[in-house]
Amino acid sequence: MDKSHLNENRRDFLKTLIPASGMLCISCHALLKSCTLPGHQDKFLKRIQKRSLMTYEQYFGDKYAYYIGFMKQFSEVMGKEAVLSIIKKSVDEVNQSMKPNMMAKSVRGFANTLLDNKTYKICLEMETLEFTAKVFKVRVRQCLWAKTFRDRNAADIGYATMCHSDFSSAAAYNPKLKLERTKTLMEGHDYCNHRFVWSD
Repeated sequence: MDKSHLNENRRDFLKTLIPASGMLCISCHALLKSCTLPGHQDKFLKRIQKRSLMTYEQYFGDKYAYYIGFMKQFSEVMGKEAVLSIIKKSVDEVNQSMKPNMMAKSVRGFANTLLDNKTYKICLEMETLEFTAKVFKVRVRQCLWAKTFRDRNAADIGYATMCHSDFSSAAAYNPKLKLERTKTLMEGHDYCNHRFVWSD
């Protein structure tokens, strides 16, 4: 077969392919819609809403492993301090953006939000030391977030991601609410000493 014949075949093929591709793009939505049989969406939703057999510990490990790996890679390229600074700034900005939806009118309102949180009840071991109209002091002796990050040698990333944000989160609930804290499990202390103070 000579080369001129091959070139003609290629041109014919492209002349057929390009209009067909264009038609596929234009009618893609309709084609996909026609391929989705009634009930398929419902089956998918039922499937993804089934309860997983994972423990909370396994779920946290899977949830944060990729993130931790990603941040460590960034740290190698950009430098650890730069990455930690970016993480802290980002979580503070997220908390600030949530401010209109997080308002608390008192220490008690804020504290009850924490104490009633189902995830916190499972993933934290907390002891309330003081609970007044002005102060909510709690000691956290066990924390699945701290365990997850520390087990992966990423306590610095964990602190920047999870613990640092506690300060801006408190302010997001109400500017009158201030967090005082000097110890965290994430940093290797025996407990976290959260003290939330309401100032008029």
